Amino acid sequence: MGPVSTYGETDFAGLQARSRVSFLLETFVLFREIADCLSSYEQDRDLRQSYRYLHVQILLLNEQIESSHFPSKSTVLAPLAWLLLKRFTSLLRPPVKNSLQSPAGALQRLADVQAGWGHLTSWPEKIAYSRTNLAWETKQVWDEVASFLEECADALDAPGPDPIVESRPPVSTVNVSIPSSVHVEANLVFNALLASAQTCHCMPCHTYTARLRLATYRSRRQTEQKCVFSLMLSPNESYWQEVLIHAAVPEKTPKVRIAVEENTLRTRRGPTSILVNKLCDHVSPQHFRRCLNMEVENGKLRKFKSADSQMRLKTIPVRLEQILEAHPKSLGDKIKRVLAVLLGHCVLHLYGTPWLQPGSFNSSNIIFLGTSAAVPLQPFIHSRVWARFHGNDQSDDEECRDPDDLPLHPHPGLVMLAILLIEIYQATSIRSLVRSYGAGWESLELMDENSRFHVAREAFRKCSPSFSDNYRIAVARCLDVQFGIDDEDNELGNHDFKGLVYMEIVQRLEAELRQGFSDMSLDHLDDIAPKIDLNSLETIRLPGANEFEVDLFQSVVATAGSRSSTPAREFSIPGSMPPKLNQVDARGSHYPSLEPVQRSRSVPIARTQSPKRFACGDYTVGWISALDKEMATARATLDEEHSLPHDYRFDHNTYTLGCIGTHNVVLTCLPDGIMGTTAAAIIAQRMCQTFPHIRIGLMLGIGGAAPSVTHDIRLGDVIVGTPHHGQSGVIQYDFGKRTEAGRIHIVSALNRPPDALLTAVNSLKSKHLLYGPGLTQYLDAMVHRYPLLQAEFAHPGPGHDHLYQSDYGHPSPAGSCSTCDPARIVPRAPRATTAPVVHYGLIASGNQVMKHGPTRDRMQAELDILCFEMEAAGLVDSFPCLVIRGVSDYADSHKNDRWRGYAAAVASAYAKELLVSMSGISNSRDGAGWTDP
Repeated sequence: MGPVSTYGETDFAGLQARSRVSFLLETFVLFREIADCLSSYEQDRDLRQSYRYLHVQILLLNEQIESSHFPSKSTVLAPLAWLLLKRFTSLLRPPVKNSLQSPAGALQRLADVQAGWGHLTSWPEKIAYSRTNLAWETKQVWDEVASFLEECADALDAPGPDPIVESRPPVSTVNVSIPSSVHVEANLVFNALLASAQTCHCMPCHTYTARLRLATYRSRRQTEQKCVFSLMLSPNESYWQEVLIHAAVPEKTPKVRIAVEENTLRTRRGPTSILVNKLCDHVSPQHFRRCLNMEVENGKLRKFKSADSQMRLKTIPVRLEQILEAHPKSLGDKIKRVLAVLLGHCVLHLYGTPWLQPGSFNSSNIIFLGTSAAVPLQPFIHSRVWARFHGNDQSDDEECRDPDDLPLHPHPGLVMLAILLIEIYQATSIRSLVRSYGAGWESLELMDENSRFHVAREAFRKCSPSFSDNYRIAVARCLDVQFGIDDEDNELGNHDFKGLVYMEIVQRLEAELRQGFSDMSLDHLDDIAPKIDLNSLETIRLPGANEFEVDLFQSVVATAGSRSSTPAREFSIPGSMPPKLNQVDARGSHYPSLEPVQRSRSVPIARTQSPKRFACGDYTVGWISALDKEMATARATLDEEHSLPHDYRFDHNTYTLGCIGTHNVVLTCLPDGIMGTTAAAIIAQRMCQTFPHIRIGLMLGIGGAAPSVTHDIRLGDVIVGTPHHGQSGVIQYDFGKRTEAGRIHIVSALNRPPDALLTAVNSLKSKHLLYGPGLTQYLDAMVHRYPLLQAEFAHPGPGHDHLYQSDYGHPSPAGSCSTCDPARIVPRAPRATTAPVVHYGLIASGNQVMKHGPTRDRMQAELDILCFEMEAAGLVDSFPCLVIRGVSDYADSHKNDRWRGYAAAVASAYAKELLVSMSGISNSRDGAGWTDP
């Protein structure tokens, strides 16, 4: 850090405004470095998160102050800098000889601390220095400072001119007809696909994914009753089927039909259509040359005679995210404008339907299907076909909603459209535009709606001066919090809202296209766009025909083979997922260079041999952890580790691959410092997309026990979430209602673990009754293989297992229980051994840490739960899994980190014993299901 200015004996108000702001920015640098330093060494999870939160708030405020060039903000910035400096000086410890300081003395003290900090080089020195000179010891102080910074950011943000509000002039219309929205038909198609997919009971089960082509639907004449949707459909993302689905809005009145005598009817040879009962009967590798022709009838799919597929063979999907990050030169001016119009129509037609879910409407889910010859400008949106879609419904009980959860923008889909439009115009990802969020977020999918809105708004303010008028106004209207709100503060109806979207957003984008390329017909854009080549500059290298010679008939046969067969994803089935870059498989085929490889950081267990390498489709067990200790013990259970597959595609997760017994296992964990149900759901979704044959899901980690008279749970025990009292095994306790009597009523029903896992659990329970648990031998094997685990993952001893009375709080905010009153310990009979005991029952999951004894006991009595944790509720619906927790604390204020390592180890040991006891899972798609070990 550079030299720090020294100020004379004057008060804060006397300091010149320019010097005051400059000194404040230097102070920001100091406290950001202090927060980074402390977070690197802090063991307490909550305090570590507070450090990181403070770091992000300082970073955001720093950028706001540096970008405050509007004259109107100078009146706010000067007094704000004074308040901030005053706040920071209040955190300093006064010199020993002078406990009372004047404002000028405090300011000089802050300058001295900055100067001293700049001479330090090692982290231990900096930690000791900060504790000597700064007067904070509790999480509360950190949180108060961060909240104050956030309030200052709001104050600085308020007065300046807002380009979003400024961009509300009347829209200049384009002389074309307004297209009618097809959102009703799109909804019918999705629901029909879902209904047909849910009738499938194959083993392995199918998880359907669809890629719907984005179009303007202008070429459809108003007289036509049916709309045709073009899409690619896959039951497991290893092969894709081209499908055309016709849909029409149901008629309100029956048609009048003319009766015809039977003898005048002409007979046909065989049926012209059949009802689709099971989607998997028609979507199969054997039909990849066909384009299935279907129609929605009374909420179900009806199949007609198929046509020849129009999709090119050897098609490789390219994500818009890949183009933005690795090939931005591919986005020429015409491509940008056409793509913006198509995305605008996407919102016009699909907003409010399951096709367009705000959390997944981003550049990673906009797909182009290319070949070695060209990458047509024909975007598809990648969507899961599942039932968990709630539209824009609000909670039944508004009084139960957290004020922080209230949306800042009424239409999150428009916010995501704004982000996409900004990325396309700038030809770069949103991460590059809003670097201030880099310390706090990994992807847009992990953000809540309000955070995405803040990101979009900040990016727009940075980039809007370079936008053309029509484009800037279109993005501004997307981000306008008053968009779609009438004068009485009510949301517009669906018809009026769609009309407003077209008039004020889509029409602006169309005008932008017509202004630059007047020869392009908007009414025929759906036919013109696919003729535009995204790879005209040949910046995207895809495999040529001479590089990828494969007998397609043999590839279809191989899909039903054993686990040693070459997976279908390696073959050129239309729409198959892209292999990774410039690597050569066993047949000598070259793979395309699309994005960097994320190599595994794992160290092979079998050090004398090269690690094995399988395909993504060969992995059948998905194992998710939240913390580093949990991930370490998970890796320690692997019999051997594998290299990343050749067909692995980067998806922001970091995987460790290996095997346990007959199972190939995928290990992954949550991002550091990010927890909760939403983050877990995103991680699981990515895993299932990359490894489509996962059939066993495990959520492993530590948890806080809820002991009772009927459940003698000790630290180091194992708790397995199984169905009980009509519940699935996991309940989301922060998603319920409280009755008049004060009891909690759970209003959400989560999926139970798959029958295959519950059957295996029951079998293992019977084995434990006969021979006892085998966890100890697996724990010993971990330490034997990895001796470094002994220090932190061994049993701490019964002397460190104390259950205090629930109404007895910890005397200090942090630290050990050495000062706690031993008379308040609940007496319990000692166990004969330290071997862990396995408990089966309900696990409570929520987005907050449970560390309050009375609340724990009340919820245990009302719901009969055994354990509290923070991730499972976000997983079990979209990633059916078994939740296993090692007990590290008693969910009260006495929790500490002593038992975390051992608790994580026993949970992993139970998971390994369970997998070893289970038969292997077939990874083929022929429904073979279970196989003998």
